[in-house]
Amino acid sequence: MLFKLITEFLNDYITNATVILFIIISVLTLILIIIKFSYIFWQNYILKVNSWMKPIFEEYIKNPNNTGILPFYYLLFPNSSILHKYIVFRSFSETGKNFELTAEAYNALKFHKVDLRNLNSIFWWKRAEAARCLGQMRYKKAKPFLIEKLNDPVVEVRLIAAWSLGRIGDTDTILPSMEALVNASRLAGMRLSSTVFEIGEKAIPVLSETLQHSDPAVRLLALHLLGEMRAVESIPVIKNKTVIDEDKEVRIAAYKSLGTISHPSSLSILIEGLKDVLWEVRAQSARGLGIIGSDEVIEPLVSALEDQKWWVRRNAGEALFKLGIKGKASLKQVLEKSCSEHARDMALQWLNEYI
Repeated sequence: MLFKLITEFLNDYITNATVILFIIISVLTLILIIIKFSYIFWQNYILKVNSWMKPIFEEYIKNPNNTGILPFYYLLFPNSSILHKYIVFRSFSETGKNFELTAEAYNALKFHKVDLRNLNSIFWWKRAEAARCLGQMRYKKAKPFLIEKLNDPVVEVRLIAAWSLGRIGDTDTILPSMEALVNASRLAGMRLSSTVFEIGEKAIPVLSETLQHSDPAVRLLALHLLGEMRAVESIPVIKNKTVIDEDKEVRIAAYKSLGTISHPSSLSILIEGLKDVLWEVRAQSARGLGIIGSDEVIEPLVSALEDQKWWVRRNAGEALFKLGIKGKASLKQVLEKSCSEHARDMALQWLNEYI
């Protein structure tokens, strides 16, 4: 009797569970269908609005004093959001006067207010998009708000805020951007590079001053950026970061930066760097000498082929290889006459590259 009751209970439970599961699957399927068709409808609607909005907006750009219906009709939802995105997207392909007119339209239609408001959205992707739009349109009055977003809890927002500040182009935003993002990620460092490149040569004096920053990570990033910008005028202050009592990673970065800038005035310090106690410094010095290129570096590079560290020998061999006929002749001489097995092996590897 008990077994029969248990069996009936389980059958009823399974039947009810099956019905409930069916209902859940049906509802989810219906929701997915609605979402799919809503997306298709919205995309078609955007295409339709863009098709007749574009010529009107282009006419507005040509005759900005004749605003027509733009400030009235297009600021009604949902057409305002479509126009907003169209203006920002259009600006990516514009320069000079055309960009200025597009930016003026963006401001006249008060889309900057929309983006400033969205900077405080509870959704991080809306904050990021707002920061991107303000930067793309170079809206200078957004600078203090974008600086505030450098401390956003979401790193993606901080990255885009830094890029936008670079687009705006004021040098006083460089240090706050570096301090906010220097320890975030490798991607952050790359984004800071694009930020500094947006600002251009105006950034070099600021970066040079930043080499005195108390945080080694900030100094490290400044050295990387100065190297990437080939900032010859910063060589004296970069040399100051090679001193023995400087932070280890900063010293290595300083030698790397000098090599990347590749100016003849750095030859002596790079040659001296081949004797440094840190093998990383010796490796970067050998690399830098190969980039600069000079007959006077052949002898110290040949000596570096006997270094105990593979990376030093490898960079020294590559540097000699880059020096052309004289460098390859030196490699051949090392292969034939050197008493160091390490030196002969490395010379052979680079001569094989030549063959």
